[in-house]
Amino acid sequence: MAQPCVAEFVNRRGDPFVCSESKHGLSLSAEYTLSSPGVSFSTLICCTLAVWTFTYPVSTYAQAPALLASAAVVLMLGTFVYLHWVKVQHESILVISGTGVQLSTSFASGRCDTHFIEMDVVKDIVINEGIHRQEVIYYLCVLVRNDQKSDGLKAILPVFLAARPRLDCLRKVYRGCQEILHAEPNKSTCMMDH
Repeated sequence: MAQPCVAEFVNRRGDPFVCSESKHGLSLSAEYTLSSPGVSFSTLICCTLAVWTFTYPVSTYAQAPALLASAAVVLMLGTFVYLHWVKVQHESILVISGTGVQLSTSFASGRCDTHFIEMDVVKDIVINEGIHRQEVIYYLCVLVRNDQKSDGLKAILPVFLAARPRLDCLRKVYRGCQEILHAEPNKSTCMMDH
């Protein structure tokens, strides 16, 4: 496996993220991973202190210690929901020539969602444009066919929804994906032939 190529970019909001590219097995597959900064411990502490600062005087004045306990439980549940369903650590697309495309999303809690699309139904990977809140945005998406023989689209699956990369990063990923999608597997590298 080759050493991954790493580059830093900023997303549409101006937040930094890292894009790493890993090519595998005679360039028959490539993986592009966009990684966001981790959860800031200081931010979690500040949120906890803010909730404590607000609820402690209120619970003392109202003589209701259950209010403080309730606020602590709500804060813990809110943190769990944020880490498990909202905060995305890594998003990746793995393109394997002749096999398929795998889309993965890893959350801060360690939960990972993976979706595999067989190459028979992948029509193409494109950079699409859309309008969001009075601005034109670009996003990478996988076009999925109805079946192997038809040209009709069954779905358009956007990639890197949480990272929201700008066009410069999308172009790099697009070019690499196109190289793999349209590469013909070299028959002489097949282990069965030797």
